[in-house]
Amino acid sequence: MVVITHISTILGHVGGFAVYSFYVLSGYLMTLIMNNKYGYNVIGIKKYLLNRFLRIFPSYWFVAIFTLIGITLFSNSFLDLSKALRLPETLHEIASNIFIFGLFPGVVEGDDAPMARLVPAAWALHVELCFYFLIGLFLGRYKRLVIAWFFVSITYHIIAIFYEYPRYAPIYSASLPFSVGALIFHYKEYIIRLLPTSSMSICLSIIIYSLYILLAGIIPVTTSVYPFYLNILFMSILICQLSTVEGNRNMTLSKIDSFLGDLSYPIYLSHWLVAVFVSSIFGLNKSIDLFLVTIPFLLIFSFIIKYLIDDPIEVKRRSVSQSLRDK
Repeated sequence: MVVITHISTILGHVGGFAVYSFYVLSGYLMTLIMNNKYGYNVIGIKKYLLNRFLRIFPSYWFVAIFTLIGITLFSNSFLDLSKALRLPETLHEIASNIFIFGLFPGVVEGDDAPMARLVPAAWALHVELCFYFLIGLFLGRYKRLVIAWFFVSITYHIIAIFYEYPRYAPIYSASLPFSVGALIFHYKEYIIRLLPTSSMSICLSIIIYSLYILLAGIIPVTTSVYPFYLNILFMSILICQLSTVEGNRNMTLSKIDSFLGDLSYPIYLSHWLVAVFVSSIFGLNKSIDLFLVTIPFLLIFSFIIKYLIDDPIEVKRRSVSQSLRDK
């Protein structure tokens, strides 16, 4: 959904739906692992933060370095596809592109160009990291705290709808889906009682959500208030339903699922980089053709990232988790 939004001209703004869907999932998973795996103590929080660092930064730096080299050699090709794909100039841009924190998708103050981002989609990682940190420290620990967090977040969005405040990019806007995810963790048992969780019902939910995305993608952004929030509701239902599925019932399907999941982050990071080179080689502008031609190259490059970066790092991440269990 993100890739097709960025490098084609179809399905409108569904990439934004995907980002907020992932925020809900992240809120759920980070709250789950902090409460059930790491624990809210000094050792658990340190190991949680270390594993989040190892998961996010090595692959990000790998793609950022490749993009930096590409922009240095072929700057026009990168700018033709995205105005954000240019060399960082200010101290803020340089620091933000190294450490992710501080990246944002808007224009630079006093300029009409978006902030320089070697990995354009990484502004959402800035949001992710902020909530990873907050959930890991305290925000996902108590039910009452999560309820208060949710109501503060939803209050902002109600006000934002009436006064046309930002509802997507800023951290305070993204608070809503993360709080929903945390809420799902704490009240999942109650929610599941209200939902059908058979294989057939889960498949039906996925089909309905897919059809919804196809339809919502053609609705103009100016009228996207209700589709935007329905997307969060649909994703919440899917997360609850899918959390009841036993992952080891079919080992072959589990391995395929795990492999595709491992490719998702490299795909998210590198799709602009790969699309630029595909666009230059084949002379394609943003279109469904560019999307279709980019996909096989993107999968190959993402597999390389997984093999060279993610898999070796995963060994270290598992050792961190194992040391926690040993203690």
